[in-house]
Amino acid sequence: MPEAARLPGISERGVRDKIARGQLRAAKDGRAWVVILPPLTSANGGSDAVVRGSAAVVDAADELARVERAVVATATRYMGDLRVMLGELREVYEGRIRAAD
Repeated sequence: MPEAARLPGISERGVRDKIARGQLRAAKDGRAWVVILPPLTSANGGSDAVVRGSAAVVDAADELARVERAVVATATRYMGDLRVMLGELREVYEGRIRAAD
């Protein structure tokens, strides 16, 4: 919320009050809040600005790194399993070829 308060030039309490009155949109994202600010000028093409607390950005980066490590570990395990299965299939087919000769 402090990051959102700096942009429009109001206090953090003011941001909270605007959220409570429905004048600003916000949503809980884990332990942090995401505040969706209305367009400040027409220069931004009229799209809303999303402001996340710096703690949320760090939490998201940590979570992304954790997920990436888990994906790599899972892929490595699956590749090992696939190599074993391929070896077993090769033995079966080579045995069939030898039997057919």
